[in-house]
Formats: sequence, structure tokens, C-alpha cells
Amino acid sequence: MSWIQQIDFMILEWIQSHLQGATLDLLMPTITALGNGGWLFILLALVLLLSKRYRRQGCALAVSLLQERFAQASAFKGEQSVRRWLKQVIAEANDLIFAAASRSAARKGMGTTCVGILRSGNRTFSFNVGDSRVYALYDDGFSCVTQDHSYIADLLRKGSITAEEAKVHPARNMLTNALGVWDRIRIDIDRLKEDYQALLVCSDGLHGYVSEDTIRMVLSEDGHTAEEKARLLVQLANDMGGYDNVTVVVVQKEADEVDG
Repeated sequence: MSWIQQIDFMILEWIQSHLQGATLDLLMPTITALGNGGWLFILLALVLLLSKRYRRQGCALAVSLLQERFAQASAFKGEQSVRRWLKQVIAEANDLIFAAASRSAARKGMGTTCVGILRSGNRTFSFNVGDSRVYALYDDGFSCVTQDHSYIADLLRKGSITAEEAKVHPARNMLTNALGVWDRIRIDIDRLKEDYQALLVCSDGLHGYVSEDTIRMVLSEDGHTAEEKARLLVQLANDMGGYDNVTVVVVQKEADEVDG
């Protein structure tokens, strides 16, 4: 069983896009969905490093800023305007946390990972800083559409270690990128193919314990709501030990939209 006791559920409504979504937040209310004239923004920010008190402060700073900036945003005029906006606000969140951490020795290293989805019109984008992930389920496949920013991920990409070795490597939790820890960060932004059936945003508390084959099987099941799938994924992670915080967002299209 996870060390986190509180589970909060909320249903996310994708305005004008007829999508069904659900979130589970086992840490604090840091998952945010905002509708802005038909736009949807999902933010998943997970804490890391230092004591729980300061980890939560870094997470809350990022969420508060991104909520505010999204509420103020006007309609995006194209793909490049989406990319510019995401880079600007995520960089601003990094500066805010880094400055707060720099003012106190006790807060040094305070930070948070950040991953999510932004939908603008008929375009969907993923964004990522850290080792949380976005997965996409399609008729012909299932894949992770983000890239982990971690020491182990770098070793795997170089072919220096195998996937099996990565599972037990002593540095498997070492991040190379996160909000607030460094004054400069890498921000990955990718446009997704729009024919997805479902999207999953999750922390390493899920993908580090539950296999991708199992995750795909859960997301592919017919007759279950996004909330039910999210609940099951968290339970599977807990069944595997639940040693890390588990945060999950599932967004799936309704049957009539998938069919055309």
C-alpha cells in the first residue's frame, strides 16, 4: 500500500471536444484542468527532493503560476504560439522556484517535475520536464510520447546499460532535469497524432512499477470509465509495493468520437 493515504478523484471535462477524463492525485491537489474558451490544460506536477514540507512548496508554486497564466491566456493562433507560450510559462515557473530555493539554505534543491497535455482547437501537445510521462493509445499501437530526463535514461539511449540493468541501477532515481533545481532547464514539447483513443499522464510511481504491457491492457479495456481505469492503475502500482508516490491522469475519447 502506498504511504500516501488520501486519494482525491475529480472528473475533467474537455469543453467542445467530447472527451472523458479522470484524475487521481495521491499527493496533494496538484493536478489541474482548466477550460479556457474550449482549450484544455492538464498539469501534473510531482514533488521531489528535500523534506515533504519544501517539496510541496515547490510543487504548489509551479501549479499556482501555471493556473494563473493559463487563465489569463488568450486563444492561441497556431502551433508556434502554443509552443512559445508553454516554453515561456514553464521557464517562468522554473525561475520562480529556483529563486525561492536560493533564498534559504533549507530550501536549496527544492523542485518539481512537470508533465501534461495542452489541447488547442484540433491540436494536442505534450510537455515534459523530468521523468513523469505521457502515453498515447492508438488503434495500431501504444507508446510513451515523452522522453525521461534522468541519468538512467541517458545511459539507456547510449546503449551503456540494458533495460534489466536499469531496473536495479543504484542511480535509477537520479534526475538530470527538473523545475527549480537548476537555473536553466530543458523543456520538451511535442504535437501528438490526433487519432488517439486515450492519453495517460503519470508519475514514475506508476511506470516504474507497472509494465507498459499491463498499462496498455488497462487503457484498452472497453466498458470502463477513465476514472475506473485510473483507479485500477494506482491499485496495480500499490500491489507492486507502492514505494513511490503514484499520480495518474487518464483521458479517453468517447466511443462515438473514436468511431469517427
